[in-house]
Amino acid sequence: MRSGCGWHLRRAFEHGKNNDIHSIGFMATPRNKRSFSQMFEGLRENLEQWVMARPMALYSSIKYKLEHLPQTNFDLGVTFASAGKLQDAIFRFKIALYLQPDFIRAQYNLGCCYLRLEKRALARQSFVQILKREPNHTEALFMLSAIDPASVSPAQRPTRMPPGMVEEFFNSLAPQYDELETANQYHGGRLCADGIKLLVGEKTGLRIVDLGCGTGLAVRGVRAMAEDITGIDVSPAMAHTARAIRVNDRALFDRVLEEDITKLTIGETVLGEADIILCCNTAQFVGDLQSLLALLGAKLKPGASVLLTIEPFNTPAGFGVNIDTGRFGHHPDALKKIAVASGLSVKNEARIHLYPGIPAQLFVFSKAAA
Repeated sequence: MRSGCGWHLRRAFEHGKNNDIHSIGFMATPRNKRSFSQMFEGLRENLEQWVMARPMALYSSIKYKLEHLPQTNFDLGVTFASAGKLQDAIFRFKIALYLQPDFIRAQYNLGCCYLRLEKRALARQSFVQILKREPNHTEALFMLSAIDPASVSPAQRPTRMPPGMVEEFFNSLAPQYDELETANQYHGGRLCADGIKLLVGEKTGLRIVDLGCGTGLAVRGVRAMAEDITGIDVSPAMAHTARAIRVNDRALFDRVLEEDITKLTIGETVLGEADIILCCNTAQFVGDLQSLLALLGAKLKPGASVLLTIEPFNTPAGFGVNIDTGRFGHHPDALKKIAVASGLSVKNEARIHLYPGIPAQLFVFSKAAA
């Protein structure tokens, strides 16, 4: 007879052979048919990944950040400034300048942060530093003209807001522009609509050109009176937004042109057909209005009208940068002289408020009828 223990072991072993099972005692595990080399397949790749590739990637990342520390701190400064954390932004811009003293954008943004904190002396110092390196830096000249006009020579005083500054500003605002203007209690749309209705009465079929149209707030109230409305704006983002606006299931604008209103090319062709030119809440971003009014005087048909708003500013030069607003202001008397010299007559003028607490003035000029 078979002994109990030996029999059980032998039977277990025989059972294991028949079922490809390797048995030890009463426990069975699957037999691994892989060779020794197969068991370590991929080990080399894993070791290279952990021992070489990942440390090298980390090293490259650290090396890049060290080499680009000025830009890294500048980017952080922009992020902080956008969030209203001006002191944190100032700290980052200062680090960027310490690492790279000729970092002009960091110096400019530093000055803007100081200005927002009403530290005008420090802001002035930043803009002066820029002009020592780049005497014709348009944005620094513009800001310095606002802070301390006497420190900028007459030949260098800006006659307009730098186009890049205007375009960048309005591109950033375009997606939420209507909401912002509602929050700011902007009255321009209502005032323009009222002005046009007083000017033409019940007349319809108007052809209107809106200079610096933005999202079309100035013409929404008169869409029903207009046969054709052309918008012109320097900001691609604003123009894109304006094209999508509809009033009573009708496109607000028949066309929107992306042009600088002081250098019209395509826009010139629509001026000669217009009954009304609107330039509402735009002149303060232009500065010198002489070339624009001269163009309107030359191109408008007899009897056409111009509705234009300014922010009054008492300066012998006729216009200048207003430190309180950061925009151009215009002397009303100087503006009227320019209009008359351009072949336009002053039909009406009124003091208004486009925003609560910010005085403005509305002018109606007209081209003499033939």
